Amino acid sequence: MLYRSWYQYLSRGIDILFGISPLYLVEKHYTKIDVELIFGKGFKRSDLDDDALARTLDKIYAAGAKKVFCYAAPKALLK
Repeated sequence: MLYRSWYQYLSRGIDILFGISPLYLVEKHYTKIDVELIFGKGFKRSDLDDDALARTLDKIYAAGAKKVFCYAAPKALLK
């Protein structure tokens, strides 16, 4: 489940960068996008709904955003 959480966080980051505002509209944004192509096989639009993303953001907050970033950034650079 943690694996999916990182992708949910990434999808929210993409939404923020492109100006898609409220969290509850995120799933609607992905209706026109091939979610499996972007995030990998097995992902569905429902994996990116506002409840799932809110839980992910809560987990990131609880772990500490800086700690999560310091863990994820080097892994992203290596890919």
